[in-house]
Amino acid sequence: MNVIFLHAHFRPGGVTQVVENQVAALSGRIDGTIVLVSGLDQSGIGASTLDRSRQVVVPELDYDRELRRSDRPLADARQRGETIARVLGDRLGEFGIAAEQTVLHWHNHALGKNVAHPAAIKQLAADGWRQLLQIHDFAEDFRPENYARLIDAAGASVPADVAAYEFPQAPGIHYAMLTTADAAVMADLGVAPQRLHVVPNSVSFDGAILPDPDQAWGKIQAAAGLPSDATWCVYPVRGIRRKNLGEFLLLSRLTPPSMYSGVTLEPTTAVERASYRRWRDVAVVCAPRAIFDVGHFPDVTFLDNLSASQFVISTSVAEGFGMAYLEPWLAGRGVVARRLPHVVRDFESAGLRLDRFYDEVVVPVDDRWAGEVRREIAEAYHAAWQSIPIAFRPTVEPASLAASSSGEIDFALLTADRQVEVLRRMHDDAGFENSVRDRNADLIASLSAPFLSSTIEHNHTVAEREYGNDRAGERLLAAYRQIRTGAAEIGGARSSGVGGKAAVLGGQAIELLSAQKGFFPCRTEVIHARPAEGAS
Repeated sequence: MNVIFLHAHFRPGGVTQVVENQVAALSGRIDGTIVLVSGLDQSGIGASTLDRSRQVVVPELDYDRELRRSDRPLADARQRGETIARVLGDRLGEFGIAAEQTVLHWHNHALGKNVAHPAAIKQLAADGWRQLLQIHDFAEDFRPENYARLIDAAGASVPADVAAYEFPQAPGIHYAMLTTADAAVMADLGVAPQRLHVVPNSVSFDGAILPDPDQAWGKIQAAAGLPSDATWCVYPVRGIRRKNLGEFLLLSRLTPPSMYSGVTLEPTTAVERASYRRWRDVAVVCAPRAIFDVGHFPDVTFLDNLSASQFVISTSVAEGFGMAYLEPWLAGRGVVARRLPHVVRDFESAGLRLDRFYDEVVVPVDDRWAGEVRREIAEAYHAAWQSIPIAFRPTVEPASLAASSSGEIDFALLTADRQVEVLRRMHDDAGFENSVRDRNADLIASLSAPFLSSTIEHNHTVAEREYGNDRAGERLLAAYRQIRTGAAEIGGARSSGVGGKAAVLGGQAIELLSAQKGFFPCRTEVIHARPAEGAS
């Protein structure tokens, strides 16, 4: 059996790391060829993956924004999809790879970054190729620009038209979801259960050894100019908006007085950098023990930051899988994190003990301020979808719009400007800060007490057993075998036609995802000034 991994690019990080882990998990388990196919950028493919695979460039797979930089205008998405299918078939044929021996494993085909991918998949299915479509992120999950592009590509008049286009259905097309919650969304959208697989990401340090903690801490201490008695916790992420950095600043105020908290990487896009840099500026006064850019320190590696840390922290409000919840345990570090139920349920079902995950960070509010906040949350939610036609906007509001008026609210539900207000009030008003501390005593205890070695050892064992490369390889092979057993169905698909309108059984994807994940304004924030007053 041959396995072909396809994505728009293989730049460092993100999906590329997932694919590299999957290649490693399949190494020695299949007797065919592994091929990585993408647009022009394959700079993130590591040496071990290069040795285990062949690489093919199909320029038409790249993000639409990259293709628009060429001199040629973009063709209709369906025409481009047919071109991708033809070129891909020709290139694989050069290696002697035929459809009946092969599974095409796509990553994030429906994100809306290249709207021709779904059309290519439909054509490839009609040509007899068996395919596994692995979804990491949804365009419908507060990515309105992407979703608008899919609406246009599909020529859609109702949400079901978009679903039919972006989630093609045919006997030889199966779906791989990172969580059981996302699999439930796809089932509600009409994907048959026998074509749905839960394929979580694998975690592995690939033989990496943590540096000596004291030496690692010495490098960080010198680079950041920290006191000799300081301790360290780290948020090992690129600080994009959904990572909820305002809450990271608040938690840095709740850690023990000698502890400093580091966030590792600055974002790469303009809109995300603007948000990140605003929080970095706010931290100078309101959260001086929050240190930014610690992944950019000279001679300080990711493993140095991890080794030096007492624990890993996460304030993220949206994750497709939650890799940062798993990896630290393999390095012997505990995790304190905001609980995202749609992700964490699978981890706890697998046996992980996540007793230091928290549901909310409570701040006190008066009735007037609470009313203003509820209005602002609703405005932010509806503004997020203003750029798409009315027929495609959600009609059911998430529960988070009914923010509490009982004198308290979860900090993550506040708009970014209101979060800044709270942080400034905590800095200026010791009584207010003490009130915040009183309401979050359990969280403060989680940020203060060392993790039990028995908990770290248990979670290390579970993470390695359930999410290591061996288990990942087993899951992939099981999915591939199930896809390949549908060979007889494929022949029927050629003559009966592939595709058709998706059976949308449970409503549009926007509403399904909103109900599952809720809404947090930091994801779609617009930065503007606001007077620093109002929290009670």
